Amino acid sequence: MALSYRGDFFKEHAEQYDYLSDEDFSIVKESLPTFPLNGTLLDLGCGSGAVGGRLRLLFPQLTVIGTDICLPLLKWVSFQKCQSDVSHLPFEDESLDGIVAAAAFHHFPDIRTAIRECARCLKPRGGFLCYDPNKLHPQRLTMMTDPLRQFFYKTGDHAISPMHLRDILIKENFREVKIRYVAFKGKGRSRIAGVNYDIVRKLSCSRLDWLLRVIAPWFIITATKV
Repeated sequence: MALSYRGDFFKEHAEQYDYLSDEDFSIVKESLPTFPLNGTLLDLGCGSGAVGGRLRLLFPQLTVIGTDICLPLLKWVSFQKCQSDVSHLPFEDESLDGIVAAAAFHHFPDIRTAIRECARCLKPRGGFLCYDPNKLHPQRLTMMTDPLRQFFYKTGDHAISPMHLRDILIKENFREVKIRYVAFKGKGRSRIAGVNYDIVRKLSCSRLDWLLRVIAPWFIITATKV
């Protein structure tokens, strides 16, 4: 992600920075790992703070801090915030109770370093959650992986394999790693997103739920630091 954009960038692209509908946020909320509700939560790669802001409203006693490399986006964040690179987070060792990364990891050039920084900053038994585009979904595999990725994305975005991310988490001393395959409607209510949402919801309640790993366009992964 760029260090800066022109001043009106967010106004032109506000929808993509607050993508989740209320139904989508309920899916994320259901997946949240356990953390003290009066603790400190980091919204990693927070963008304009859409998800962190909702969590702050949901848990009023929770201290939410947002961090992002893009300074102009941070001006829209309504809670504590700071600019930082995910590879050098400005927090002391074992100082955070939880970390949430909302559609952020596919922007990070070095996933292993980002996870290592998360592990460093989290307290023992600290909770971690991220959701991101599912690399195994046919559209993601085509548009967000090499060699075609460069034609669709100019900012270095790259889809992530949930199993690869799970393996990194385990190597960096996370346990209780769980993957959930989901679809989000989004606020735009696009026809494709709506169809994906209905298909994934039906498959989740059927014997064919094993197909979700290649049909669901998103995944949520949660873990607990040892």
